[in-house]
Amino acid sequence: MPKKYCIYNAVWGRPYIDPFLEISLPSFLAPGNIPHIAARAETTYVLYTEEQEIEYVRAAPSFKRLESIVTVKIIPISVACGGDSKDLNK
Repeated sequence: MPKKYCIYNAVWGRPYIDPFLEISLPSFLAPGNIPHIAARAETTYVLYTEEQEIEYVRAAPSFKRLESIVTVKIIPISVACGGDSKDLNK
C-alpha cells in the first residue's frame, strides 16, 4: 500500500503569519524536509488560518512554492472550530 502523509499546521494573526511565511515555511521547504517526503509519498499540507488571511497567505512566494510541491488545503479556523476564530484570542 502506498504511503500517504498529511501535515497539519495552524497560524493566525498577522504578527504570526508573517514569520510563518518568511521563516518557518521556508525551513519546511528546505531539502530533506517536505520536498524529501513529497518525493517519496503522496503528501498533503493542511493549513488552518483566519478566512480573511487566506489570500494573503496564498500570495506569498514561500506558499506558492509549497503549492508546487504538495497538495495544499487551507481551512478557515472558524469552519474547523465550528464558530468564530475571534473566540480563539480570548
